[in-house]
Amino acid sequence: ISPRIGTTTQAIQFAKYLQFSGLSVCYIEANENHHVEEIPSLYEIQYHDKALSMIRFQDLDMYYNVFKIAEIYRKQYDVYVFDFGVFPQNNLLPFLEKNMKVVVSGSKPWELDNTMQVLKELQDKEIQYVFSFTEKAIREELKKSMKDKRENTFFSEYSPNMFALSGADKTLHAGLLEHLNYTGGKHPRKRRRFRK
Repeated sequence: ISPRIGTTTQAIQFAKYLQFSGLSVCYIEANENHHVEEIPSLYEIQYHDKALSMIRFQDLDMYYNVFKIAEIYRKQYDVYVFDFGVFPQNNLLPFLEKNMKVVVSGSKPWELDNTMQVLKELQDKEIQYVFSFTEKAIREELKKSMKDKRENTFFSEYSPNMFALSGADKTLHAGLLEHLNYTGGKHPRKRRRFRK
């Protein structure tokens, strides 16, 4: 919904959770941020395919050119996690076409105003809402304010390293996985332990 609210962190954390659950998954940066392109200049990566605009970092395949989508789909991952960035930074149609749609927001007044606007615009759509940086004391009240989207509302915990699967968010990720309309042949396996 807003810049710096944790959309990329949540997308990468969910991708890591899906990997942990036994699925092959990739992350696709479908926004204007260019974060993935910056990683090789800052960190040692495992693999870089410039022709496909892809890097492998911390065992996650990450693509930074959404216009290569046909080639990416030929890789036949079990799940493709798209990061559309700030809502509605891009065309809304590609977001709405996905099997599972997640909107990441915060609980500051201006962030909640944006969330309520999105709720109005997308009222009839099946969307999951993840709130970042939300005090535990106000979470239940915030969930109530989501009305009929209450069961689709989740809260993330602090994840200082977006590439290390956060055990603190296991409830969030398991809840999102329940809403994933996964049609692949392989089914996620239930795992009890998380790396911290």
